[in-house]
Amino acid sequence: MIQVFICHWVNRYSEFQQEALYRAQRSNMALAAQLRGRGPELAAQADELERCQILLGCIADEIRVCKDTSPMRVLGLVAQPSVVFTLTSILTSILVLEVRDLGVIPFLS
Repeated sequence: MIQVFICHWVNRYSEFQQEALYRAQRSNMALAAQLRGRGPELAAQADELERCQILLGCIADEIRVCKDTSPMRVLGLVAQPSVVFTLTSILTSILVLEVRDLGVIPFLS
């Protein structure tokens, strides 16, 4: 169970990276707009920031695609908390059925 939660956190880590890249992209866009507003002599720097902004967007998209195509897996299943709860409920039901068949607990019979 702990393994699933650790792998789920690893899967979420790429989302944190994407968020940081998108924040950097937005700040580059804002800085480029400020530079363009200050005059034409800073247009080359603004163009460079816009190219960096496009590159940051491409990197974020690449991270998203990698995360979507090959997420961390545990026992062949995608590492998500819902998988843990599903497996736990299945194992608990099997255990209850086995205990009921043994007749150990009278109210389950």
